[in-house]
Amino acid sequence: MIVSKAKKGDDAVRTFEIRIKTTKRALEDFAHTFEALKAGERVKSKKGVYFTSVKAARNLLTAERIRLLSLIHNQGPRSIYQLAKLSNRNPKNVYEDIKLLERYGILRTSLRTHASRTQRVSEVPYDEINLRIPLAAYSKSAAAAIRARLAQTGRTFGESARLVREDRQR
Repeated sequence: MIVSKAKKGDDAVRTFEIRIKTTKRALEDFAHTFEALKAGERVKSKKGVYFTSVKAARNLLTAERIRLLSLIHNQGPRSIYQLAKLSNRNPKNVYEDIKLLERYGILRTSLRTHASRTQRVSEVPYDEINLRIPLAAYSKSAAAAIRARLAQTGRTFGESARLVREDRQR
């Protein structure tokens, strides 16, 4: 997540940024990380929300989820149930959408105890969401070259990805 603050009048506008990376760039970043970990180097975790396609970003930012974000930001419902009523949606579906948006860092959720009940209260700490899409060409040949480089290690792309995930968990 990349957060930028721009002045809009006298108020700072907090922006949550989602970026699209080409498959080539994502594979290059992965290969660089894998090689560094293989060499025993510490790799600094990059913060951010990146997708390799606009379609994938659209799957996260559906019209219903954007509406939930807007309702939370503008009306501040005090529970999932209240948010479900405001949005005319099933509370279970609202809960699942809230958990997904929280996982990506677009909103925060805290637990509040009220009259012996615990309620999940969501907050959107941003004023806008910015989707950045590079106009770079998606190159299949570059992706194939990176896969070939990884294959030189004697592992498949999937095995390499698994090793990186396991290393990060340690």
